[in-house]
Amino acid sequence: MIKLELDVSVADYGSLAEQFLPQIAEKLKGSNNPAAKLLSGGASSAVAKMILSKLPKAALDQLTAELINTNQEQIKKALEKLAEQQNIHLQISRLTAAAAGQTS
Repeated sequence: MIKLELDVSVADYGSLAEQFLPQIAEKLKGSNNPAAKLLSGGASSAVAKMILSKLPKAALDQLTAELINTNQEQIKKALEKLAEQQNIHLQISRLTAAAAGQTS
C-alpha cells in the first residue's frame, strides 16, 4: 500500500457553495447561528455565497473537509478514472479530509 498526502487550498468557496448548497444546508440544520438558520432555510446561492464570505477561513475549511468526506466515494471514483486515463491502474482504498490542525 502507498500512502499519499495532499495539502489543498480552496480558492473559491463560492463555487463550492453553489454546487453543494443542499448539503451545506443539511449540515447546518439545528444550529442556533442565525446565518446557519438562513442557509438551512433555503437561501439562494447568492445569499449563501454572501454568508459564507463572512465566515472565518477555519470554519470554511472545516465545512469543505466535511463536504469532501460526505462525497468521498464519488471523489475516489473520479480520481481512479483520471489515473486510468493516464494508464495508471490503481484503487483508492481510503480518502478522508480534515481541516488543517484537525485529524481525519
